[in-house]
Amino acid sequence: MRAASIDLGTNSTRLLVADVDADGLREVASRSVVTRLGEGVDRTGRLGGAGMSRVLAVLADYVTLMDELQVEARVGVLTSAGRDAANGAEFAALISDQHGVPTRVLSGDEEATVTFGGATSGARDTGTVVVLDVGGGSTEIAVGADGVLAGHQSLQLGVVRQTERFLHADPPTGEELAALRREAAALLQSSSRVIAAGTTLAVGGTPVTCQAMLGSPTITRADCEELLLDLAALPLAERRAVPGLHPDRAPAIVAGLAIHLELLTAIGASSFTVCERDLRHGAVLALASAM
Repeated sequence: MRAASIDLGTNSTRLLVADVDADGLREVASRSVVTRLGEGVDRTGRLGGAGMSRVLAVLADYVTLMDELQVEARVGVLTSAGRDAANGAEFAALISDQHGVPTRVLSGDEEATVTFGGATSGARDTGTVVVLDVGGGSTEIAVGADGVLAGHQSLQLGVVRQTERFLHADPPTGEELAALRREAAALLQSSSRVIAAGTTLAVGGTPVTCQAMLGSPTITRADCEELLLDLAALPLAERRAVPGLHPDRAPAIVAGLAIHLELLTAIGASSFTVCERDLRHGAVLALASAM
């Protein structure tokens, strides 16, 4: 069957259309637009009108594409911003009614579980796999073996949330960046309870951006440190012009790199492998299995 999932994230709104059968999942179309739905949610506790309007405009385009591709089943999922916002469930209902895409808010545990299923779908490697998903408002860590989830954790640690909390100067000061990393390290102290040695996969905008800038799917701690040092020294206007870094991701890339460095420290890993499969893939597989 042909199915579609829309990840209504804190920073981006992403679409996946895929054909799913007994042999697994084959991508038909993939889209991603930075919509900043979670802008200000950490401070106000509500989704703002501007962010919701940006998402609804992108969804109109996505619905047109899904109709053109004759999608048989579709689903939308709201993540951290939707969980944190008092009007998150209300916005999910609006999307369902206005665009005909059944949409709901995922809990942190559900997000970790679905992301693990997506990231490990189609994987050839066996053994223990750790999946890292740093989003705009939260970080999910999941571990399992041979595609079976064994443990997971969701933390209020994200690129938009931590940028808004700490990085106010342009470029950010050393003190601001150090404070961000201290909070990330403190939040990650408890993450060892879900970690076991194994392959480390990272999904999301920061890893994909690292791959685009460096030209390699394997990102080492040294790579992250060098990128962080270089990008944190640039004003936002100059950061937007860096090759391989999409201009819309420039505002949050410094926080993303800092959080990934603290994650590598917390789990005792020296590198991660960029994984193109993520929450959307897990949501499509779950949707197809429920039909």
